[in-house]
Amino acid sequence: VELRVVRDADRRPIPAARGRALLQLAERRLDESESLESLSQRIVDDIAPEWSDAAVLDLVRHDGSVQRAGVAAGEDASALAPILAQRAADDVTREGVSQVLATGLAYAGVVWVSPRADEAPPTGHDHDGAARWHVHVLPLVVRSRTVGALSLVSAHRLPVDASTVVREYARRV
Repeated sequence: VELRVVRDADRRPIPAARGRALLQLAERRLDESESLESLSQRIVDDIAPEWSDAAVLDLVRHDGSVQRAGVAAGEDASALAPILAQRAADDVTREGVSQVLATGLAYAGVVWVSPRADEAPPTGHDHDGAARWHVHVLPLVVRSRTVGALSLVSAHRLPVDASTVVREYARRV
C-alpha cells in the first residue's frame, strides 16, 4: 500500500516520497554552512507553499526577546506576507507563538483577518469580508529548551498526515 499525504486546500495527493524528501531536507539544513538568516529562510521555504500557504519562523534571542527570522508565503497567502514579515504587527501568529514559547507545546487555532490592513481584526461572530486562516505553531526544541516556533498558516486545516510530517521536520531541524 502506498501512503499518500493529502492537502485539504486542493485535495491532490502528495506522495509519501515528498514527505520523506522534506525530512531529508531537515537533516541537511544544519549541516549546511550558512548564516542564521539564510538557514531561517530556507526552513520556511521548505514548508511554504507545498505544506502550508505560509510559514513563519520565530527565534528566541539570548536576551529572551523574540525575533522574526523568516517568512515565506505562496500565492494564496500573498496578501498576508507583509503582515507576517513584521512581528510587531502580526496578529495572525502572535497568540500561538506566545503559547508555544511559554509551554513548549504545539498550538492550533483559527484567526480571522480583515480584508483591509487599517481595520481591526473582526471579533465575535461578525466576520464580514474577513479571511479565515488556520494557524499551527510547532516548537523548535534544542536540548529540552524551546528556542523558537515554526508557524504554518493555511486557508484550510492541516491534514493529519501533513501535520505529522511537518511536526517531524520541526523536531529534526
